[in-house]
Amino acid sequence: MADFREQRAAVKFCFLLGKSGTETLEMLKTAYKDDAMGETQVFEWFSRFKNGEMSIDDKPRSGRPSTARTHENVEKIREIIKEDRRRTIEEIVELSGVTWSSAARDSWKQASQGGGFGGHTEGEMGAGAEGFGGGAKAKMGFSFGAGANAGAGADQ
Repeated sequence: MADFREQRAAVKFCFLLGKSGTETLEMLKTAYKDDAMGETQVFEWFSRFKNGEMSIDDKPRSGRPSTARTHENVEKIREIIKEDRRRTIEEIVELSGVTWSSAARDSWKQASQGGGFGGHTEGEMGAGAEGFGGGAKAKMGFSFGAGANAGAGADQ
């Protein structure tokens, strides 16, 4: 997620000058192009300022902040899988330093975004893929490439 603190300051500035939310949104789009905050965000900040909340900081949120799901960790897992697509989740955890659940989620996401499961059909994956309910030493039996032998399974 982009850091919109600078834009929030600009929204506050426009609010204090008496500009409308629509005028402010247009100015942000002119200045920040595709990186401008959205219409809903602009109007939410305008609403806060109208209600006397003049801080441009986010409100505190409950719960533990996510530390595992960073761009660096996702890239690290992607590279580990590209090196050897048959690594166990435990190996990915050891090499990347992320938790088991994060490694499993990011490995699954990588497979689903990287062109599917090679030569497997959905039925073959559900019945034959170890690791999706197959215990802690799960092998991720899918591939990122295409071809006759791509993703032929974890047992080969």
